[in-house]
Amino acid sequence: MRIGDIMRATGLTRKALLYYEQEGLIQPASDPTNEYRTYTEADLERLMRITLLRQIGLPVPAIRAVLIQPAAWTEVLTAHLAQVTQSIRQLESTASAIRAVLDLPQADRPAERLEFLRRSLELDAAGREGFMREQLTRLFPGRYGEVLAAHLGFFLDEPLDTEEKRQAWLRMVAYLDETESLPGAAIPADVDPTEIAEALRANAEAILEMRPELIDQMRAHLERQARLRTEQPAVAQVWETAAAERAALREGLAAAGYQENVVANLRILSAKFNRYLANMALLAERLQIGIAKGGA
Repeated sequence: MRIGDIMRATGLTRKALLYYEQEGLIQPASDPTNEYRTYTEADLERLMRITLLRQIGLPVPAIRAVLIQPAAWTEVLTAHLAQVTQSIRQLESTASAIRAVLDLPQADRPAERLEFLRRSLELDAAGREGFMREQLTRLFPGRYGEVLAAHLGFFLDEPLDTEEKRQAWLRMVAYLDETESLPGAAIPADVDPTEIAEALRANAEAILEMRPELIDQMRAHLERQARLRTEQPAVAQVWETAAAERAALREGLAAAGYQENVVANLRILSAKFNRYLANMALLAERLQIGIAKGGA
């Protein structure tokens, strides 16, 4: 089968197929004369599994682990069934809250009835995974909320199930609401925030997985940059300008209190974010060692 046949059979885009190939999830044969990819029935079945696992919310590193260990397939589906069952219970609880309000006399303090319903629905939803990510776009409608969800949403998939988390969430929302302007929040109108979210998600997943090849690739990239800085001054100037812009963005965020009001609270809200920061620190340490050795 050619790539067009696979696209029709799986509903995947060409970019998605190439992405899964780059990530090592599939390895279709390639005709050396024309570089056309040829997919087998086994490739099709593997892609169907990948598609299903993506539909139930698994990130690429977790999918890779499932494909390596077939026994994990049953475990993943069982865990997802438990989540679906929990969601059904939460929806039933929400339905009960709505019925309770509908059963009240229509003329009985409508504002209080609406507030009771709002709090009931929010309480039910807060215990669900992904609640905070969804709330960002509800609390901040428009472009601002879309950008916030793109940058923070990947880490906000835990339920608000403790008082410490609830307080951290309220502090972060209050800061995001009260700050006049947040450096980096304004992006051009022709840029799709979902593309930014996908790029940031892919980068975060790679760092969370901390694959050895990631470190090798980043080290090679830094060494290539160092070489080009010497060999091509014009390229070096472009990179230096970009680096200065990134430094200015970091300084602007620091001056706006981003570390104290977003990062600090995000560490309470997301275990995934803490693992990400730890791996970033480890990655920086390893790259510094590698660069030092290369420079010597």
